[in-house]
Amino acid sequence: MVEAFTLSLSQGIDKPCPTGTQSSAGRVLRLGWFGLLRWLTVWAWAGGVWALAACTHLGTQPDVLSLHPVAEGLYLALGTPGPASPANQGRVGNAVVLLGPKGVLVVDSGTSYRHGAALLRAVRQLTPLPVRAVLLTHAQPEFIFGAKAFQEAGVPVWMHRANAQLMAARCAVCLERLRHTLGKEAMADTELIQPDWLFDDSVSGDWIGRRLDILYLGHSSGPGDVVVWDARSGSLIAGGLIDHQHVPDLRDGQLAPWRVALHTLAEQPMTRIIPGHGPPGDSALWRAQHGYLQEIEAQVKSALLRGVTLAQISHEVPMPAYATWKGYPDLHQRNLHHVYLALERDLP
Repeated sequence: MVEAFTLSLSQGIDKPCPTGTQSSAGRVLRLGWFGLLRWLTVWAWAGGVWALAACTHLGTQPDVLSLHPVAEGLYLALGTPGPASPANQGRVGNAVVLLGPKGVLVVDSGTSYRHGAALLRAVRQLTPLPVRAVLLTHAQPEFIFGAKAFQEAGVPVWMHRANAQLMAARCAVCLERLRHTLGKEAMADTELIQPDWLFDDSVSGDWIGRRLDILYLGHSSGPGDVVVWDARSGSLIAGGLIDHQHVPDLRDGQLAPWRVALHTLAEQPMTRIIPGHGPPGDSALWRAQHGYLQEIEAQVKSALLRGVTLAQISHEVPMPAYATWKGYPDLHQRNLHHVYLALERDLP
């Protein structure tokens, strides 16, 4: 397994001014192929790292975080598989660190203030270069609530405007639920923040001395969900659009546009996909996600036309092919209800 960085406290974060060009997604999607060897290396590495994450009891070392090198200048803080619990401190989502000659961009901030602070310490141990920003890709609890630790250190938080609006409207309730689930100590000092910079479309820049493209493909997994394309490493940081062996949360999604977005991303010459949950992989990840979205919509629509009620839908659409995915027992059942109600509204 590639050696991981286990990192400790460091100080000193510089606050940047965001610069870049907003653009349509189509203008940033023409990029070159990378070698098969890199993909094979990451694929072999990914299984071992996820196994390590599954065996790590974060409750015993709540302020230690490992950054695993995935590609040149790209590091992954891998979430623990499964639902948020006191045992894993709710650290179930991935965060990514992109390092360039001018600084660092962190993608997603963790579940809590303590999680965000641990991630920030890990970055400062990795490099003395300034952290230019933390980008929140989507408004789910395990990705946004570490942001306060970054803001306190002078690091601006970036977010799509629609996601910021969703976060402001809903995530205070999410925070209370996490406090109940994880305990007050684990969530100490965690607060809902306001982003420092909002954007409305795709945006590209060399903020860290390395070209990065933040792509907004419309309302897909959420109203303002974005991905990051790193042409240098051939890596797609997929945020909420793609998970790996993990049932996606459909609460905020629009299934047809989401599938279109996946097809658009699939046109890229990707060496790897880094999902919101689970280890990195190749194009099989987007295909599996697309398959789940397509099947749940088709099966629920068929059941609805047969007269199946909302109370019956869980028994009528089991989808056993996805039974081994994380979150299947609970999240899949909620997804069935969301899809049923959405399709029911569209009936003539």
